[in-house]
Amino acid sequence: MKSEKYKIVYIAIAAILVVSLAVIMVFTLNRGKAIRDKETTGVSGVSEPVGDDSDAVGTKDAETDAATGETGAAEEQSATPEEDAIVVPSGIDPEDPYGGVVLPSATDVISEPDPPSDHSHKWVVSKEGPRDDPEKPSVDEYKCSVCGEVKRVYVPAKEHEWVDSVVAPTCSERGYTTHKCSLCGLTYADTFVDASGHDFGEWTKNGADETRTCSRCGKVETRSSGGEVAARSMTVGSAEAAPGETVSVPVALIGNPGICAFTLAFEYDTNVLTLDSAAPSPSLGGQFNFGTKAAWISFSDYEKDGEILTLYFTVNAGASSGAASPVSVVYGSGDICNFNEDDVDFAVVPGTVTVK
Repeated sequence: MKSEKYKIVYIAIAAILVVSLAVIMVFTLNRGKAIRDKETTGVSGVSEPVGDDSDAVGTKDAETDAATGETGAAEEQSATPEEDAIVVPSGIDPEDPYGGVVLPSATDVISEPDPPSDHSHKWVVSKEGPRDDPEKPSVDEYKCSVCGEVKRVYVPAKEHEWVDSVVAPTCSERGYTTHKCSLCGLTYADTFVDASGHDFGEWTKNGADETRTCSRCGKVETRSSGGEVAARSMTVGSAEAAPGETVSVPVALIGNPGICAFTLAFEYDTNVLTLDSAAPSPSLGGQFNFGTKAAWISFSDYEKDGEILTLYFTVNAGASSGAASPVSVVYGSGDICNFNEDDVDFAVVPGTVTVK
């Protein structure tokens, strides 16, 4: 069985070779005939007469048969291939790469452009990122002045340049260290140190009372001869003015243990007086505001005795001569406190404004 199978294969190969040989022969014969016909053709493309007049008559008859549609010599002439034609025998697929005729094809030639010449970039800053915050990074843009290429450059955040300052503690205020950036002004504080407290000396006789003084800050405490510290009070001064005049009334502290904030309202006879404004004492410091009330706050305790405010009143034009208006300070719980947010109370001593 195996030998029979190979026998069939051999026969098929032989048949293919015979067919291929026949194709080559036919192509060669047709090509030779086309060349011969070319040689016997004149400049005008009409064949020169060969032989006797009968040949010419035969040619004329062939042309007549071609015009009438009859077959003959004209049909044979039309089957003659042109010089550049490629004749494909019948039964052969021209796209078959193994048995057919491979048709010629044109190939487009695409020329490659010359590569751009090399150059050294000349970078110029076209856009600079913000520099207002050293803690934030930034991005700058650069553009090449030769080719126009743009690149971005990352600018990292800068380190703060800290300048340190030590604030020493006092008897009533804690100490700390401040750190301020010389580039952006950012400031913070740390390393807090507790207040040292007062260092009072011995009680000494001072008229009917006794006093003692702190050796560190000079604060003076007063007590009665019986040994009790003098009562804390907030006193309002007295004044006299004619109708239409402006008068100033001071508000002072006695026995101040230390305060860092207050909110004060004022009582007076509105038929006699009009409150124009209130101004803090220059020694008070801190932040002050006046609307219908006087409000003040500081970041440390104010421990001095003496005047803290000045009230400015106008005596009403219709006020009667001799009329008097009491002037007093009013505050509630939590309106006066120290740095530790403890309430500080004062006994209020009213004053009087008398109309001339």
